[in-house]
Amino acid sequence: MDGATLGAAIALINKVSKDTKKKYVPIAKSSASGRIVSFPDGADDVPFDSFVINIAPIQKGAGTPSPTNVRDIGGFSGCNIYQSGEDFSNPTTVAFSWSGTAGTIGMGILNVLTGVLKVTHAYKRFTGDSSEGWVASSTAGVFVCGWADVKNKGITMCNMSVSSYGSTETPSYGIISNTSSGFNIRTHLVDTAMTLQEFRTWLSTHNLEIVAPLVTEVEYTLTPAQMKTLLGANTIWCDAGEIVCTYTSDVNSAIASMIEREPEFGKRTSAIFKKIGFAGDSYMSGVVVNGTTSSAAAGYSWVDHYAKITGSECVNMGVTGATAGGWLSASGGLAKAQIAANKCQAYVIGLGVADIANNTPMGGPSDIGTDNQTFTGYFSKVIDSLFVVNGDAQIFVLMPPELPVGALATIRGAISGIVSWYQSNNSSTHKTQVHLVDLMNYAKEFYQDGCYNAMFSASGYEYIAELITEAISKYINQHYSNFSNVNLIEYGTSA
Repeated sequence: MDGATLGAAIALINKVSKDTKKKYVPIAKSSASGRIVSFPDGADDVPFDSFVINIAPIQKGAGTPSPTNVRDIGGFSGCNIYQSGEDFSNPTTVAFSWSGTAGTIGMGILNVLTGVLKVTHAYKRFTGDSSEGWVASSTAGVFVCGWADVKNKGITMCNMSVSSYGSTETPSYGIISNTSSGFNIRTHLVDTAMTLQEFRTWLSTHNLEIVAPLVTEVEYTLTPAQMKTLLGANTIWCDAGEIVCTYTSDVNSAIASMIEREPEFGKRTSAIFKKIGFAGDSYMSGVVVNGTTSSAAAGYSWVDHYAKITGSECVNMGVTGATAGGWLSASGGLAKAQIAANKCQAYVIGLGVADIANNTPMGGPSDIGTDNQTFTGYFSKVIDSLFVVNGDAQIFVLMPPELPVGALATIRGAISGIVSWYQSNNSSTHKTQVHLVDLMNYAKEFYQDGCYNAMFSASGYEYIAELITEAISKYINQHYSNFSNVNLIEYGTSA
């Protein structure tokens, strides 16, 4: 049976199903797992056979945790599960709360259908309060406090140090669970001359977060929730960990998803540019996550993979940890963009996430083109500075995807407003040269397991490069008249 015949057959099945007000009979059991679960073949309004959340934190930031590179963890006093169909901009939400029973936990397993929460790891934030019982050790600069009910040598995650145990540690700070009976936290986070009171004062403004396994796992019974599949496409995600589920699939939806795949052509149109510059932060510079640590890895950024996919010469101007204002600074990426040999036909801007982390004021359209120290003011300066380098260049502004929906609402709104100003304001001389590429349609791919864990993995960056290549190419295909003269745009060459 060819594709046309099969399509006609499915159309007939759909008509019969509609006429009889019944959906096609579900026939198979399927399973899915990940921080984001996505499948195209859900049966209509059929309960999941199993639905479990493996609760675990994602450590924020990048690099090795230390007192000078604090990587927040956060515990969980509840979780939200989001479910949507093809359009996941307005998902339904199932909420669980255990603040009144289990309190704030570090890690655990939640059976959504039975309501049973098994807590496997405790979470604690140390603030230096007298109730924590900190005492000075016989070793200068080392302070100790107890923590009941957690395993000895058991630190799983810490916001200021790589988990370890022993009597010494290099460098000269660390969190140490010792070998005595019970569990003690031995810390020499700061200088050895510090007194106990000075340490507690320091801790009050530099809170210590630790996740550690319980000696005895504890179960709590919460109110269960009935989760049902939607007919066809389902996208489900949780703000507290990985989903593992089993569901009933619908053969009609499964077949339809296979024959309705998009064609492969038109996904690399962005290769029309001979030379492209990339202005961004850690995600663009190529900070790779490896377990609990992450660092910039030469040759592994998505820009490197983008160059291989398109064949274009790509100049990576990304700066690890850069805000929009930081990118403009003397040590930022602008200096590299201003080198004559780095002049490009097009630029891709990916900034904003670090501005959220640094609480940069968003500002508004009135800040565009000014020296106002807001995200909008800085971001518009990035655009204007690149036009100074090449006034004929095309600029693509990436708008980051978000899951859960609303997590990046402020930065997405600001970026959208900036691009809209350039496209519609009469005082803008580059109305057809600034383009918004919204990556929201790729959110579930961006945040999938094995790809994203606060930063991207090595394999994740290659995957993301393919998605961004496709996203920019689709934009060009839909606005082809703006790119008819790309061949006339000058670019720099190495001597």
